[in-house]
Amino acid sequence: MPTGKLAKWQILLSEFDIVYVTQKAVKAQALADHMAENPVDDDYRPLKTYFPDEEVAFVGEDISEEYDDGRRINAICHGQLYQNRMARAFNKKVRPRHFSPGQLVLKRIFPNQDEAKGKFSPNWQGPYIVSQVLTGGALILAEMDGEVWPKPINSDAVKRYYI
Repeated sequence: MPTGKLAKWQILLSEFDIVYVTQKAVKAQALADHMAENPVDDDYRPLKTYFPDEEVAFVGEDISEEYDDGRRINAICHGQLYQNRMARAFNKKVRPRHFSPGQLVLKRIFPNQDEAKGKFSPNWQGPYIVSQVLTGGALILAEMDGEVWPKPINSDAVKRYYI
């Protein structure tokens, strides 16, 4: 506050026995009052900072079995049950994609490939011929001229090509 307004407020507030005090002064006074009302006892001792880390490392017997109570096995079982539930829910929604050798497919162009040239470039390239179907949904593709690709591709990255 500017000094002129502060003096005016002090004069106006003096009629009502109200004193203007800064916030820092109030906090300091509250701390001083608390310390006066609650003195520190003579038998006060600080917390011990000694921890027996080194002695615990040299204990000869395995004490973890005493505190286990089968909780670890119980947690593993619950984790496996959860995984099975999630896999069942996922497999319920997923449509299996079946490809057979000789079918025509288009291959997706991923953003990190050299063929991806921007927003208006095509997202699929091909057609390719499925030359071999591997387990787990992998396919080995061949060009239209018969040249077989050395690396398999996931069936998620291809779609049927209809003429």
